[in-house]
Amino acid sequence: MASHKHGSLYSNHWKSARFTLIELLVVIGIIAILAGMLLPALNKAKQKAQSITCLGKLKQCGLGFGMYANDYNSLNGMISSGNSDNLWLARWPSLLVKEYKPGSYTTYGNYITENEQFCPSVGPERKKASKGTVLDGGGNYRQPFNIGYGCGYDYLPSDAKHKYVENGVTYAFVNTKRLKTPSKIFFLMDSSYIPHGGSQNCNSITANETNLDKANLAYAVHVGQANMLLGDGHAASANRAALTIDYNVPAGAIRVKK
Repeated sequence: MASHKHGSLYSNHWKSARFTLIELLVVIGIIAILAGMLLPALNKAKQKAQSITCLGKLKQCGLGFGMYANDYNSLNGMISSGNSDNLWLARWPSLLVKEYKPGSYTTYGNYITENEQFCPSVGPERKKASKGTVLDGGGNYRQPFNIGYGCGYDYLPSDAKHKYVENGVTYAFVNTKRLKTPSKIFFLMDSSYIPHGGSQNCNSITANETNLDKANLAYAVHVGQANMLLGDGHAASANRAALTIDYNVPAGAIRVKK
């Protein structure tokens, strides 16, 4: 009988220690609430980390621009202009990125790596798709097309713009010696190119509010802020209001990530 009584007490102990269905649901609910509170904070922390990495990459691009200017008489390469057949040939990454092999033109550099032209907010699939667009018709060398930070050529003072033609391509540069307030002029900025699904693109950021469906917009992708490389070589962030007031980017030409 004593043995039976001990077994009964042991059984009752475990019965009382079991969760009821209601208790289990309460625990699950608490976990769900805590996860809901934590995930936005983790996501914000991730975006902040991406922004810091992005600023570092822009700084590296700035060092590349500086070395290029030192080699080419104070001229920083921005973007080519001319007819639609050669517009893509001399975008700024082709002048700086060592992985892009030179074509028929000579203004080619070896200053930054291919990875440094990508904001970390650009996912691997976008990078892969972008790299697929940089092969020329013969597959002989690669040039940037749908990749890289947007440049600020359209925002340069007119007397700081410098152009020359080589092999049918019109190259557009900024003469750094003519920048009176370089800390107020952006060379590169997070961008969103609408014709290609909002991808990053190294075209100039549009300086007007017309034909925005075909434009390269400034992109506030980092917790409401866009990162940029300024003419004095430092990298900075600005929200929509600051982009409009301090850097003259039209409000309609700014996209903010939701």
